[in-house]
Amino acid sequence: MAESANDILRQGIAAAKAGDKEQARRLLQQAIRLDPQSEAAWLWMASVAKDNRERIFCLRKILAINPNNEMAIKGLRALGASPEPETEQTVTVPLPDEKKLARAQNALDAIVAEYRALKSSGPQIEWVRKKGGRIGERSIAWASIGLITLGALIVLGIVGGCLALIIPRVSEMAARPTPTPYPTSTPTATPTPGLTPTPSPTLEHTYTPSPTYPPEVPAGTEAFGFAGALTRTPIPFRTPRADYPDMEDAIQYWSVGECEAALESIERARQVAREELPESYFYEGLCRAELGDLSRGEDALREGLAKADLPLLHAGLAYLALMQGEFDEAIEEAQTALSGDPMLVFASTTLARAYMAIEQYDEALREIERLIERRPYDVNLIVTRGEINLARGDPEAAARDAHLALYIDPISEPAHLLLARADLALGRYGAAVLDLQTYLHLFPGSIQGYALLGRARYMEGNLDMALEAYDRALSVRSSSPDVAVALIERGGMYMDRGRYEQAFEDFDRALRIMESPEAREGRALAAFHTGRYRIALSDVETLLELFPDRADLELMRGQLLVLTREYDEGIETLIAVANSGELSGSQLADAYEYQARAHYELGTAPDAAPDNPHLSAALTAIESALALEETATRHYYHGLILEAVERLRGATFEYEWLQFWSRFYEYPFADDVEARLEALARSEEE
Repeated sequence: MAESANDILRQGIAAAKAGDKEQARRLLQQAIRLDPQSEAAWLWMASVAKDNRERIFCLRKILAINPNNEMAIKGLRALGASPEPETEQTVTVPLPDEKKLARAQNALDAIVAEYRALKSSGPQIEWVRKKGGRIGERSIAWASIGLITLGALIVLGIVGGCLALIIPRVSEMAARPTPTPYPTSTPTATPTPGLTPTPSPTLEHTYTPSPTYPPEVPAGTEAFGFAGALTRTPIPFRTPRADYPDMEDAIQYWSVGECEAALESIERARQVAREELPESYFYEGLCRAELGDLSRGEDALREGLAKADLPLLHAGLAYLALMQGEFDEAIEEAQTALSGDPMLVFASTTLARAYMAIEQYDEALREIERLIERRPYDVNLIVTRGEINLARGDPEAAARDAHLALYIDPISEPAHLLLARADLALGRYGAAVLDLQTYLHLFPGSIQGYALLGRARYMEGNLDMALEAYDRALSVRSSSPDVAVALIERGGMYMDRGRYEQAFEDFDRALRIMESPEAREGRALAAFHTGRYRIALSDVETLLELFPDRADLELMRGQLLVLTREYDEGIETLIAVANSGELSGSQLADAYEYQARAHYELGTAPDAAPDNPHLSAALTAIESALALEETATRHYYHGLILEAVERLRGATFEYEWLQFWSRFYEYPFADDVEARLEALARSEEE
């Protein structure tokens, strides 16, 4: 009966571990012929390669099978080779002489310069991007074709037959119509594509045309215009105080984010008021919260409630609870507000966002749609619906909501931010950059705007420009929620780059400003990678209170219990999550690995009984992990466990394997491996 590829592979691995390179190479080559897609076979083949050139070839074969194989990527980098396969450039056509091409280019430049001089002698006009066919365009296009074709003929005479190779490309250029002049006196607020410091690949494409809305939809250019001050879209509270001008001023100051001025106006209004102004405590509470003093903000709202049980004040308490991550309280207070005033938009949007925070997107959408039926063109409701659509994984719908909101109110700050986020979610990074440049033109200095610009630049691959944008967002020392959002954004970028210490600092600072599941999960991951296991465990347990069904959080909790020496509880947690059927193959391998670690520590403890079952369980678990996914750490623990059960030859094989690969990778346990090999060698001599 013919041996299988796996049987031959196991023999090859055994020969490699035994140091018989020639036998190992022969067996591994045979295994590869039977199964060319075996990552393990190629990996072991790399370990017995004759030289680095052959080793690089094997590692690249692994990446062709699995581009995410960590060991192959690190191995290539350690050898100074790119993970990408080398490509050979071949010349398939003769190239024209460079001097002749230069002379031809000079001749063509002269013709184009003469043509531009003729055009510049006319009226001075501003050129904008072509938007459609216009009178005279056909004539201009034919004039362009004629002039450029004449230039091409002159160049053809200079370079002769060689230029025939590039005539099709010149003809293609000549066939394109020239830009059509269009006089304009009113500049647009949207930056011209191409003026950005680093063009994005997306900028080569035009935007999808904006939808056309029926006449009954109020157009923002008429309803709001750009003549007045740029303000936030007002949120209707139905509490006008025309009899107290200072109170009206406070409301206006709050609506544009001028919280300190709003507080001064509130104080003046109270001094001259002939009656209680309970609604003033709503604005005071939110202003103090936006200035970073959540405690005084809550005190102001409760003081107002002591004077009058207004729905508006309950809505304010809901908003502050949402900011602090107290989502159940936020939902309760918002529902109380809506029971008193079912059309209170601020309470409705706060309730929807609280539902979003706990991922109850259907409930959030149902609440917003309830009010949109009565107020179909309320920008606050439309933007909130877009945010819900974005959170539930429908960025196209979010973009449509953003466009509708901007049609109604072109200077709605949340709508601009929603459009940028939707484009980011759709992978249109260049479009997002343009969205944000438009937004920052209207709202210069916006922390949120620069934070999102940082993300867009990072997704483009412009790391330096991303950091510059984040630095702009965080240049102002503030404790506002916007600063926390910017810190979360930058922390995520640091995590992607493996800069865990900086990521931890950003997430930790964000959590000191406000409670956020994103910041807490980010800090948990950063703490895990930087050895702050107690902090990570506390964060994960807090998150599990909000999201009890997340298997990935339960897995992380099990790992952290093991790392904090809570072995019995860790094993119990890991077994439960491994049996849940909700883990990926890689996650399941992690669950087995950490079970093995816990069993090993219990089985080798000084007070462990000689016949304890932990080492047997550890061996079963680590071999299950290795069968799913090989890592150096798992090979190390495999060696430790084999040594503990006195299977010394197997342990030696694992340590020798790690000793070989430690020439390419910096393993934290490399010194221990060397010491154990020396100890095993001495024991054999004795």
